[in-house]
Amino acid sequence: MNKPELIKPNRPLDDKASYVSETVNYWSNGSISSRSFFNEHGNIIRSQQWNENGILRKDCEFLNGLKNGLELIYSEKTGNLISKCGYVQDKFNGWCEFFEESSAEYYLRKKYFYLNGIQQGDYSIFHKDGSLEEKGSMRDGKYDGERIQFGPSGKPSCIMRYLNGKLHGCLEDFHEDGTLQRCSPHKEGKKHGIEKSYNQSAQLISRTCYIEGSDSGDFGKFEENNEPEVIEIFHHNGALKERLTYLNGIANGAYEFFNEEGKNSERGNYKAGKKHGEVILYFPNEDKIQFKKSYTDGVLNGITTEYYISGKIKITSDYENDVQKEIIAYFENENICYKKNFINGTFIEFYATGKARREASFSTDMLGTSEKLEGVEKGYFSSGILMYNFEWKKGFRHGKTINYDSSGLPASELDYSENILKHAIYFENGSKYCEQTFQEDSSWNENYFDEKGTLYFSRLYNTDDSIKEEIDYRTPENYTIN
Repeated sequence: MNKPELIKPNRPLDDKASYVSETVNYWSNGSISSRSFFNEHGNIIRSQQWNENGILRKDCEFLNGLKNGLELIYSEKTGNLISKCGYVQDKFNGWCEFFEESSAEYYLRKKYFYLNGIQQGDYSIFHKDGSLEEKGSMRDGKYDGERIQFGPSGKPSCIMRYLNGKLHGCLEDFHEDGTLQRCSPHKEGKKHGIEKSYNQSAQLISRTCYIEGSDSGDFGKFEENNEPEVIEIFHHNGALKERLTYLNGIANGAYEFFNEEGKNSERGNYKAGKKHGEVILYFPNEDKIQFKKSYTDGVLNGITTEYYISGKIKITSDYENDVQKEIIAYFENENICYKKNFINGTFIEFYATGKARREASFSTDMLGTSEKLEGVEKGYFSSGILMYNFEWKKGFRHGKTINYDSSGLPASELDYSENILKHAIYFENGSKYCEQTFQEDSSWNENYFDEKGTLYFSRLYNTDDSIKEEIDYRTPENYTIN
């Protein structure tokens, strides 16, 4: 677009009758900085301002000391017009136009209409090629009616509807080809109603129910139909995503979910908007069952089963009102891997051969969310021989902790008694080799025994681990070091 000619105010300055005096101010370089014109009463009727580089910056008309008529504002760098606005008694009145420069192009960017300083009526916003970017209507400075935004193709990208400055009615978004992408009903600025989204093939891909801005899910408030209705929702690629049965706007009956490849991912039933009965979930991209779950009015009740991809059972869980009572896990050879009972607090783990690997007891808090070992915990070698025997109290070691070698003989022992810790190490024949006792004040002692169990050496330590006393019982005089 070519640069327009310089716009002149309504009163030409060469008409001497229009003013009787003027004042001129200068920059330090001698160029004019401002020029003001006055009538016979001494009131300003026009003012012009220049930049120091000599480019006109502003040209404005006045009446009785107030802006009245055109005000023109120019770019300080190029001198191009950047705004053209009408005034009456110092307030915007009539059309106001705003211009922009982009890559040396000069174009009309915005066009608004004002009445007594308040934006009223139609307005327009333009792309640099002159095509519409947005148009709408204002009332008392607020959006009112339709507000339409356009994409590069010239087709609407969004249509918004307003009442007293608030979104009211259906807000519509469009794909680039002009097909409807989303319809979102609003009421007094908040989403209210069923919002629906579509792919470019006009297939429904989602629907969400809003009540006064909140995602309520209560479709029945807006849909009334005494006959069951099957609704299908699609992925963006056009593949079926969901197939649900609704009654009076609420999910009620069979449903199916699918992945983008069209394979079934879940199926089951709803009753009054809640899952009810058997629900089946499938492995991703496989027509094989991964889970079977049982629901009653939206909560887990009964047996939930998880499967290996081979079809064999992996885990079974027993639920009552969404509370897990027992879980049993299986190896793929169908032997039990572990069994945990949350009611009586027992746990037992097995090797794949079926022999016991570990057994323990635990307690839970009143909410059943925190588990703590309680009582005796035993571990076994794959041969079935005892590997360790630990004693617990409220999740902490309490009492004896004994480790055994593969032959079943004690290898080490810790005794977590009140304020004292005892540690024992054993010979291969099972007799005690060393015993250490740790006191509450951090002092400790150790005793050594021969394979027959006879004490032959003792050592007592200070709290800083320095040796306090040693006794060798193998010498005739019981040699002592103090």
